[in-house]
Amino acid sequence: MKCLITGCPRSGTRYISDVLITAGKDVPHECRIGEDGIVSWYMFPTITNEAKIHQYRNFKLIKDEGKTHVLRRPCHFDVPVPTVEVKSGLKILHQIREPLSTISSIPKLFPRSHEWACGFIPYKGGDSQLLRFMKMWFHINKMVEKEAVFSYRIENLENVLDEFCKHVCIDKDDFRIAAGKVSKKKNTRHRKTPYTWKQLEYEDKNLTEKIIVLAKKYGYTF
Repeated sequence: MKCLITGCPRSGTRYISDVLITAGKDVPHECRIGEDGIVSWYMFPTITNEAKIHQYRNFKLIKDEGKTHVLRRPCHFDVPVPTVEVKSGLKILHQIREPLSTISSIPKLFPRSHEWACGFIPYKGGDSQLLRFMKMWFHINKMVEKEAVFSYRIENLENVLDEFCKHVCIDKDDFRIAAGKVSKKKNTRHRKTPYTWKQLEYEDKNLTEKIIVLAKKYGYTF
């Protein structure tokens, strides 16, 4: 069965796609579903099969359950829409990155990515940037977790490599060799000054506590 590796944006999806491709797997990053699957954070939501999908020159307009979503991605004609039907043919793996690192990296997203993500979380137009980033980490991870057959921390991948490699049908030694050829730093950039827990608490103490609880559930310690 093909795999979908997804999670909150800026959780290392580009990196894991590069490693798997280097190891010989056809798992493109965001643009299409390959022979072995796809790695894409934007496929975290699930659109109903009854959604009306309109293809325009450089974006897809999706009307689903009274809401309108705009999907703007490179190679837009091949980009799959994460409907129930599409996702039913994919084994979902949930990739997680430490909250402060992720939240500090989200500012590097393109505006089109914020537009897509905010359509599926309890986002309000008056929310500050930081509050929006916090909501993205919390709610997107909660959504993916419900559908995933396996959740793992990208920082802890080596410790669960046996199970991960079984899901993606690859020899773990081949994965390690490929990982040694791929840089972890090329796409892990974040704002010049990373956010702190104190800043998150000042923004929304209740949500910060929920983020910490969820992060601890995933195995992070603070």
